[in-house]
Amino acid sequence: MDKELVRFIKRVSILLDYIFTNIAVTSVLFYLYTKNSQFNLIQLSFFSILVNLLWFLLAELFGLYNTYTIVKPILYLKKSLLATMLLGVLFIMLSILFGFSFSTLIETQQFYYFLLVAVLFTRIMYAIGSKYFQKQNGFINRALIIGYNDTSKKLADYLNDSLGAMQLVAFVDEPHRIQELTHVPVYSGIKNAVKIAKELEIDEIFSTIGPDENEEIADLIEESEQQCVRFRMVPSVSAFIEKGMVMDHYEHLSMFSMRRDPLEDVGNRIKKRLFDVLVSSFVVVFILSWLYPLLAVLIKLGSKGPILFKQTRSGIADKPFQCFKFRTMFVNQNADQKQATKNDARVTKLGAILRKTSLDEFPQFINVLMGDMSIVGPRPHMLKHTHEFSQMTKRYMIRHLLKPGITGWAQVNSFRGEITKPIQLHQRVDSDLWYLQNWSVALDFKIVALTFLRVFTGDRNAY
Repeated sequence: MDKELVRFIKRVSILLDYIFTNIAVTSVLFYLYTKNSQFNLIQLSFFSILVNLLWFLLAELFGLYNTYTIVKPILYLKKSLLATMLLGVLFIMLSILFGFSFSTLIETQQFYYFLLVAVLFTRIMYAIGSKYFQKQNGFINRALIIGYNDTSKKLADYLNDSLGAMQLVAFVDEPHRIQELTHVPVYSGIKNAVKIAKELEIDEIFSTIGPDENEEIADLIEESEQQCVRFRMVPSVSAFIEKGMVMDHYEHLSMFSMRRDPLEDVGNRIKKRLFDVLVSSFVVVFILSWLYPLLAVLIKLGSKGPILFKQTRSGIADKPFQCFKFRTMFVNQNADQKQATKNDARVTKLGAILRKTSLDEFPQFINVLMGDMSIVGPRPHMLKHTHEFSQMTKRYMIRHLLKPGITGWAQVNSFRGEITKPIQLHQRVDSDLWYLQNWSVALDFKIVALTFLRVFTGDRNAY
């Protein structure tokens, strides 16, 4: 369908954005280096790296390269404008930190304007190009769907939301199966589907009815190939699952699974474990080695009790493990029963700071080295809440196919903290399952970067 088109646009957008960003930044650096000798090459190079990192974080924050954004040119243009304008604000702040004078700052702003115009120009050209190619023959695939049912309606929504590369022209079904009106024409007679497709100049036929439901489908597959029309089968599985299944091929066998799961592959699990060990080893050696004794003294001075808070939580495959945190509360009997709430009286003064900055989670890097947790994954819950939440939503336990994480996709999207309403739990579970299905090393890096960004920008649900 249009997956390759979306992938191509993503790659071109990323490439052009970084080319224009670095043209602008290099021009600023060259200008400063030739005009003012107070800046050396090391300082200017560091400035360049920071600007590139800021653009990366903003692009991720606004989802500039997400499929959902790219398939909507106007939304893509708006988000790009906001990201570029915010980069201008951060550019000014960074320039002040590097000691730019006011006059120098004014003079270098022209290079930012170049970046703004360049980024917006590419987005406008993309929007115009999308409209142009949608009108050109040979670029848009005209589609016909056999069957008018729940599956075909979902497929129709997908085709309509695609990048304009697919155009749904008609449905075909038997008259007695058509129970409602639709703005897309519905033709009668499945056996005539290929003939109708040729008359309507259809490029692809999607059948939501299988040969086991209608024996005429098998004949249509052969007939469509003779008539140079692509034929695709769309299994109707919506009767017993909420979202589409994933098909794998082993030799001559086709297998369906409930969802895509990249970490089912042993090679991917090795990659994730290497990432976990390298990052957690660095943190334990270079950060926790001095942070632990410092916070240990402050925790002991602030209240009576142990330095570390250890709690049994649900791990991968629902296996319990001991999760470590710096103690942020006064010792109390409800620690294993009650979630932390806003303005919780059990939280110490130091604990409030540790929780707000997520410093209380740092001992969990030891959990990562021990193999109980991962850097990125669903947050582990206490055993009592695992039982309660699994009763609230039937998909909750799926998140335990992964090792629990110090941070996760739900956390960087602000789905964290106390759960008081079912919708909060559903949002968290949806985020965790999205991560399960879309895992990659790059995504883990992205979540770690966004987690650090959240520490500085704050999170209303961090308490």
